[in-house]
Amino acid sequence: AIAKARADDGMLVSDRVLWTVRRAEQLPSVDAMKGAVAELARSVLAGAKASTLDDEYVGPVVFEGAAATELFRHLLVPQLEGTPPVTPFDTILGEMGQGLLPDSSGHARLGRRVLPMGWSVSDDPGYAPTHPASFRWDAEGVPAASVELVTDGIARTLLLGRIPRKDLPGSNGHARGRPGSRLHGRAAMTVIRPDDAARVGRGDLVAKAHRLGHSYGRDWVLVVRRLVDLSMVPGDMPTGDEGSGLGLPPPVVAYKRYADGREVPVRGLAFAGVHRWVLRDIVAAGPQVERSYMAPFRPGSSTFSPIHGMPTWISAPEVVIGEMELVPLSPDPRERPVIPLH
Repeated sequence: AIAKARADDGMLVSDRVLWTVRRAEQLPSVDAMKGAVAELARSVLAGAKASTLDDEYVGPVVFEGAAATELFRHLLVPQLEGTPPVTPFDTILGEMGQGLLPDSSGHARLGRRVLPMGWSVSDDPGYAPTHPASFRWDAEGVPAASVELVTDGIARTLLLGRIPRKDLPGSNGHARGRPGSRLHGRAAMTVIRPDDAARVGRGDLVAKAHRLGHSYGRDWVLVVRRLVDLSMVPGDMPTGDEGSGLGLPPPVVAYKRYADGREVPVRGLAFAGVHRWVLRDIVAAGPQVERSYMAPFRPGSSTFSPIHGMPTWISAPEVVIGEMELVPLSPDPRERPVIPLH
């Protein structure tokens, strides 16, 4: 289910709710789904009425709920998918080899630090057999293996299909993709675990963010709970990727959180200067959250709708990033609604 609202200044606020199941009887009850859709509508309308920031925000950011899983989905998972990119070659017809669309894989960070010390990451396609992201054999017929990708914050191995790498042996049963197209080693069911010493409760997580925020002269911190689904917005939506090819979609549900517990909704923000090293600046981890999403068939590409792509599941902790930069988005004045939002 998708909900969109146009704010009085012309900014579009959009969000969705997605149920990912293997069989129809696994869906929630109709009443439960109606309730979720009603809550989605309320959230989008509230977001359209939220205030905007006049200046950039620099300081700690708390990622709660779905935003926590999206943080790792966009910044960590591509670093653990290890199929090498296509090598182009010159011909009399020009550069060829990459197919009709460029292959934007190649973010793998084998032997490099991707998370703080003590953190670990595993991917096991058999983790929850009833989930549609689960499989026993990958798209190349190789038995799916549980892979310990990260230990002590360093990428020790990568997700692979049969396409070889110089620095790793053969497939670990993670080949996925569109039938008939080039297959890649892709995530299926990923679990990210923080160091036990870094784990705190949600209240302590926000309190730690406030202590960090005082250094920036603010009596509030930014809490992000949901990010925009890029399949629902124009392709030029900023992701602040700093030229690295890895970025974060803008927040769709975000709040100013004051020390007394007050929360003021804000909108119209975009991340700036996002780099994979952002994850090294995690200063605390909170409760574990999980989420299903549809991954694009090609690494680095996008999906055409929230239900297009490959079912994928991720479990990750809520976190505080020590410092991030967000800048205000300027709505197009031509998009101002004729009838104001009420």
